[in-house]
Amino acid sequence: MGIAVTPRFEVVFDTLNTTRKYQNLRRNPKVALVIGCTSGTSLQYEGLAEQLTGEGLEAYLEIYFAAFPDGRERRIWTGMTYFVVRPTWLRYCEYGPQPPLILEFSWPRG
Repeated sequence: MGIAVTPRFEVVFDTLNTTRKYQNLRRNPKVALVIGCTSGTSLQYEGLAEQLTGEGLEAYLEIYFAAFPDGRERRIWTGMTYFVVRPTWLRYCEYGPQPPLILEFSWPRG
């Protein structure tokens, strides 16, 4: 899954409204992701997803299209939707250095 990230650590992605992912997010907006992990560095990410529409969508599309220019072509696909996930908790782990570097961040939910 291709993601773009905002300066506020929000995750932006597209998906079709026929996917299992879309149906699951509409029922339950709580998200947990693990990004990385193959090189000893990973980011564990928890947050709340919101489907983007209207004016709010346009600002996030610029961020998404900067990361995925071909996303402009997919925008016209039937059923294309966009989500933003706002973080509630992050854990960054880097296991190369000794001792390992582990950082945690939390945001108030709301």
